[in-house]
Amino acid sequence: MTVMAETDDDMKPDWNAVAKVGIPGVIACFLVWRLAAGFDVFDKRLSEIESQHASAQSAADAIKDLSGRALMANERILWVLQISCANEAKTNEARERCFSREPR
Repeated sequence: MTVMAETDDDMKPDWNAVAKVGIPGVIACFLVWRLAAGFDVFDKRLSEIESQHASAQSAADAIKDLSGRALMANERILWVLQISCANEAKTNEARERCFSREPR
């Protein structure tokens, strides 16, 4: 059963089908048809979003890795500075200040 019959000029309703299913049936068929036609667009948009999410996740993982490496490098630099400070300190109090985490 077709609700719409195609012609060369434009689309005109098939009145026999309209008479069989009624106006509410035609409206329901039209809404189901529009909903089904939107699935392609929805699937395309969903795949785009999934792709963007995957690339954002890989970027976040890369940032985590880089920040972890930067933290380790900073800890090494701090250790070298503390050792240099302790080697240059003249008193025990000065050496203890080299390893304190409090600002001077």
